[in-house]
Amino acid sequence: MIVYEVFVRSFKDGNGDGIGDLKGIMDSVEYFEYLGVDTLWLTPIFFSPSFHGYDVAEYYSVNPLYGNINDFENLVDTLHAHGMRLIIDLPLNHTSFLHRWFSEKPDYYVWADVNTDINETRSWDNIPVWHSSERGYYRGTFGRCFPDLNYENPEVVAQALDIVRFWKEKGVDGFRFDAAKHIYNDHEKNLKFWKKIVEVTKENLNVAEVWDVPAVMERYADVVGYSFNFTVFGALRKSVFEKNPLPLYEALLLVKNSMSKYFNFLSNHDVTRLASDVPGERERLFAFGILFTLPGIPVLFYGDELGMPGVYDPYSPEDVVEPFPWTEDMCSGGNTRWKSSKFAKPYRGYSVHYQKHHGGFLTKIKAWLDFRRKQSWIDNADLTEIYQNRDKLVYTISKEEKSVKVSLDFRTFSITLS
Repeated sequence: MIVYEVFVRSFKDGNGDGIGDLKGIMDSVEYFEYLGVDTLWLTPIFFSPSFHGYDVAEYYSVNPLYGNINDFENLVDTLHAHGMRLIIDLPLNHTSFLHRWFSEKPDYYVWADVNTDINETRSWDNIPVWHSSERGYYRGTFGRCFPDLNYENPEVVAQALDIVRFWKEKGVDGFRFDAAKHIYNDHEKNLKFWKKIVEVTKENLNVAEVWDVPAVMERYADVVGYSFNFTVFGALRKSVFEKNPLPLYEALLLVKNSMSKYFNFLSNHDVTRLASDVPGERERLFAFGILFTLPGIPVLFYGDELGMPGVYDPYSPEDVVEPFPWTEDMCSGGNTRWKSSKFAKPYRGYSVHYQKHHGGFLTKIKAWLDFRRKQSWIDNADLTEIYQNRDKLVYTISKEEKSVKVSLDFRTFSITLS
């Protein structure tokens, strides 16, 4: 399995309004087949006031900028007809402050009481989590515009289950559960909640976003199905950037017994793109070679196959989700125009058209994509015989009678398979 993350607004414009939409994604099936990906992960498609959609204002409808429910059903049918699956991003931890629940059902949200420390901050960056309003202070872990839902209220739990049922009935093959460890401030209660959700999504392909230590990520994977492999993500990029196999070696030792439970990735919408951290083409190709030889599910962030740059800024997060460059002018051929391109500028050789006809990172990464598509057994393989010596890291991937030894040379950025 190879997953491809699509930031819907930026990917392809199917109706000529300059904004990416469901029709544009449906029209891109030939490109997905060219890449060899078989599963799409769409960032939130729901009605939302923001460009990214992670603050949902209505869970039961498609953002009208992207299409409507019929368009969604057509997309599902088209992908299924081509043997592809669809995962949708579902933020259940919070809603938009513009969701009608926030004004009509205040007990659906978390409010401060006399014992609350309203000066509380987030553990990872010390940003305040309590925000003032006419009703009092409400909790918004991810910002003032993202009020946290109160899952101590059984009605809220019932709403979450209904939302999941609704989209499953529309044909989705799975969910990416955003901020999965933040539903409650307690892992045990979170896991019980996700068990209820998974009961509704049986046989679906579900993945939890849990940015934490391996033991915690694995617990959520055991319940939800998969977790994102943040441990290997950071170590892999660090090793390639520093030309030092040690960080990756140490990370693999931590997760080697659970690799098949993870979605492995090099970039996503929340971090600086690989091409901006690792500008060398040879080094990036080396990084993707590692990604596609690791057990678990490889995830490709849209545009990384073209070498698109983009620096993540929490105050300007749109810079890592710039318009996907279909053509060099970035105006024609379905290019989106909702924002200007700060990093992936026109006529710099980033486009699909240019790279297909003149060579580029796309044509080079294709070999690794083809390799992984043909070696799908690696998804559930074991990672064994890991050892590191100076500039080299070696590991073996095996499953039943199949086995491949992967030798990585961080001095020459070369990979040998035997």
